[in-house]
Amino acid sequence: MSLISPERQYAINYEISRETPTAPAAPKKAKQAPATPEPTAKILQDDLVTLQGHQQEKPVTSKIPLQDFQTTVGQDRAMIQATLRNKLAEYGLRPNLKAEIVRDESGKLRLLANAPQTVLSQINQDLNNNGEFRAAFTRLSQNQPTLDYVANVKKLSSAYGSANRLFNSLVSSHGDNNSLSDIATRYDNLKQTLAADSAAQGLANSSYSFVINV
Repeated sequence: MSLISPERQYAINYEISRETPTAPAAPKKAKQAPATPEPTAKILQDDLVTLQGHQQEKPVTSKIPLQDFQTTVGQDRAMIQATLRNKLAEYGLRPNLKAEIVRDESGKLRLLANAPQTVLSQINQDLNNNGEFRAAFTRLSQNQPTLDYVANVKKLSSAYGSANRLFNSLVSSHGDNNSLSDIATRYDNLKQTLAADSAAQGLANSSYSFVINV
């Protein structure tokens, strides 16, 4: 039996190893499909859309200088009160008299008090001849209800953070057009517009009176 040299044996082994088929590689795993979003994520998205769709109108009360309004009204009130007190003292009426000043259907000012009619008539004449007094009363009759309304809306907006669409319609986007007289004029126009609505009869009351206790 012939012997195979080591060199020949190596060559044979090498050839065999080259001819031996390589085992097929393990197939790669298919890419996993993206995970389906959890229902919670969709709920959150839907909630966001819902919240945005029902977002409340922002209050505009910050554009209203309420303190300036109060100062303006306070000055007219003080002037009217001082004039009435002086007038009552001038005609010798008792110091604890309760008096009320109103405007009648003809536009004249009338003093209502428990006093002789002749004295009241003289006082009424004096007041109607006082142009400064009449102008202050006219301003107060318009501005006081407006101030009360604005103060109430501002209080509610601060407490609940919600807007009042009716009030927002009275406020101009231009700050220079939001003086007390501007807001009062729009408020009066609004009351006239709503006067026919039975639900707005409380707004439609245009009468005004000023009461003092001397």
